[in-house]
Amino acid sequence: HAGFDIASVHSFRNLHALVDGLDVLQPHRPRRRDPILQQHLLAFATQLNHSLHTHRCFLALAVTLFATVSRFGDLLPPTPADFDPAAHVTIADVQLEGACGFITIKQTKTENQCSWEPKPIPRPDVSFPLATAAGTFRCLDDLVTSTSKDLPPEVMLSPYFHLARLLRLGPDRGGTPDGQISPFHHVDLLSVRQTHFNDDLKTVALACGLQPHFSGHSGRIGGQSAAEATGIASVDALQAMGL
Repeated sequence: HAGFDIASVHSFRNLHALVDGLDVLQPHRPRRRDPILQQHLLAFATQLNHSLHTHRCFLALAVTLFATVSRFGDLLPPTPADFDPAAHVTIADVQLEGACGFITIKQTKTENQCSWEPKPIPRPDVSFPLATAAGTFRCLDDLVTSTSKDLPPEVMLSPYFHLARLLRLGPDRGGTPDGQISPFHHVDLLSVRQTHFNDDLKTVALACGLQPHFSGHSGRIGGQSAAEATGIASVDALQAMGL
C-alpha cells in the first residue's frame, strides 16, 4: 500500500512488542466463572429429553453439583480410566432412604473440609397425591419412574429425585456388584468425565439461549449464591439444609 514502508513495519513491530511487554506486567485477571443458578437448572430441565439416559444423567449431575456446593472434580474423574471406587463417588455412596438421603463425596479441594463426609440430600418437599401437568402422582416412586419434564420446580431442583430416577431407570439397574461404579455413568457403565460434562453444559446452555461462562467451579458458586440469597453465610449450614 502507498505510504506503508519498511520503517512503518519496524515501528509497528516495536509497538507490538511494547504492548506485549506491558501485558506481561499486568496483574493476573482470573478467568470469568459464572454460577449455575436455579433458573439455569430449570431451563435445562425444560430443554432436555427425560426419556434419554444421557439427558437424565446430565441433569442429575448439574442439580447435584448445585445442591451439594461441589466442583466438577468432586463428583467426576478426569477420565473414565481414572475412576477409582476408593476415591470417587460410587452408586454405593448414594443413600436414598427416609426423609433425607446422603451422598458421600470422598475427595474435594475445599480447604478445611473433611473427606468422606456424607452430604444431605432431602426428599422433594411435595405432598401426595401430587397433581401436575403430566398427571397425578400418588407417591415418590411414581415420580421417580416418570420421564416427564412437566414437574414442579421443587421436584426438578431436587438431587434426591434426580439421583433416584437416574439409578432406577439407568442402564445399570443394580446389576453391578456392590454398586462400585459411578452413579453418573454412560450406557456402557463408564463414568462421565469432567471435560465431557463441561462441554455438554455449554451445549445445553446454548440450546437454552444462554451464553454463560461455566467452569468446574460453577456449581459450587451457584450453590453459595443460593445460600447468600437465603441469608445463609456458611457453606456448612447450606449443606446441612441440602441446598
